[in-house]
Amino acid sequence: MSGSTDYWINDNTGQPFFVVNELIAGGFIEKIKLEIIPRLNEDVPRQPSKEALEQNPLLSKYMLVFDREGYSPEFFYDI
Repeated sequence: MSGSTDYWINDNTGQPFFVVNELIAGGFIEKIKLEIIPRLNEDVPRQPSKEALEQNPLLSKYMLVFDREGYSPEFFYDI
C-alpha cells in the first residue's frame, strides 16, 4: 500500500473549504503553487477586488499558514 497525505484547506474558523490528497512523491511547495492557490483564488468567498487590492497594499485575499515543510525564501518571494 502506497503512502499518501492530505492537505486540508480551512477558513478562519477551521471549517474546511476542500482537501487535496496526494501520493507521497511530490513536494509541498509545488502542491501549493499548482493546486491550492489556484483553487483558493476561485473558491474563497468575499475576496477583495483587484481594484481594492491595488488601492490598499496591506489588504489580502487570504492567508496561508503551514509548517516548516513550506519554508522557502524563494517561494515566499514568488507568492
